[in-house]
Amino acid sequence: MELMKMIPAALVVLLVGSTMAYAFNGNEFSISKKELDEGQLKEMVPESYDKALELVEPPDAVAKPNRFILWTNDGQNVMWGKYGNGFFVGEDNTGKKAWGVYHKGIFMGFYDGKEFKGEYGGPRLKRFFWWRADGLFGLKDGKGGILTFPRMGTMTADIGMEPQGLAKKIERQTPIAEKFSAKLQKRAGKTGE
Repeated sequence: MELMKMIPAALVVLLVGSTMAYAFNGNEFSISKKELDEGQLKEMVPESYDKALELVEPPDAVAKPNRFILWTNDGQNVMWGKYGNGFFVGEDNTGKKAWGVYHKGIFMGFYDGKEFKGEYGGPRLKRFFWWRADGLFGLKDGKGGILTFPRMGTMTADIGMEPQGLAKKIERQTPIAEKFSAKLQKRAGKTGE
């Protein structure tokens, strides 16, 4: 029952979470703090999905990478993936993979083995961005939105924290989560669960 009370609080923390940042953790893989022109950025695009994944989520990383969902305005194409350190990887609703780099409003890379290039901006809302690209999803001048999700810390098993301790930590981090959790606990008390 304690776990059921913790889940809504965790969801509130995710929804209220942080905005997409241009600087992630400043390690040697990060391109986010450098001044790069378009040509230099193109040279930094990893040659494969697996190499890009290593750069997004280095083996020695403690925190999990940020996540995103990207879609076209018509809703026909959807991609979900991870991003961090100036690199990203993703997979779309047809199973095709994309990877590449992003930096100060420009993103480029490969989609299903073919080059693409685009731009992004925002946020329109806290974690909601727009994008426009040529070649992504195989489209000429595709457009859509991106919703980013903040990075999560290490898994509870990795840090030795029990679910109840994690729930308490989440509640302390966000006043909205505390209020929401209190309402849920009050409601659960009324129903006798």
